[in-house]
Amino acid sequence: MSKLAVVAIGGNSLIKDEARQSVPDQFNAVRETVMHIAEMIAQGWNVVITHGNGPQVGFILLRSELASNVLHTVPLDSCGADTQGAIRRCTTSSCAVIFDANVSQSSHRCLSIGMTLLCRIQANPLAPSIRRQMHAQRWAKTAG
Repeated sequence: MSKLAVVAIGGNSLIKDEARQSVPDQFNAVRETVMHIAEMIAQGWNVVITHGNGPQVGFILLRSELASNVLHTVPLDSCGADTQGAIRRCTTSSCAVIFDANVSQSSHRCLSIGMTLLCRIQANPLAPSIRRQMHAQRWAKTAG
């Protein structure tokens, strides 16, 4: 029987530090992670990749609030959908590039299937990341 691994890429793991939070920086973090996943596949593992998106949603919410004097704000569920699609695109394209470069087609066949599973969550308002976001939103409203 084949070995199966579920690899969960946390949204926080895509941000190496405060100096590297941009979309290209996060794309590089995904690519680094996918290189390890390619090694697992080469060793015979079947891999399912899933990901989080907490900080990425926070970035969009903050951008939305900061621009609220010139544009409409973005609802939380739309921020979640936006970041889920973006992270999935980064992951899928990184897989395609790295698998083509590292996995011999004669010994392994890699199939990339993108699927979206809609999940709704209720955030704990006492969680540190949520409290920071709420503080940033209050600051944006008073600064504007």
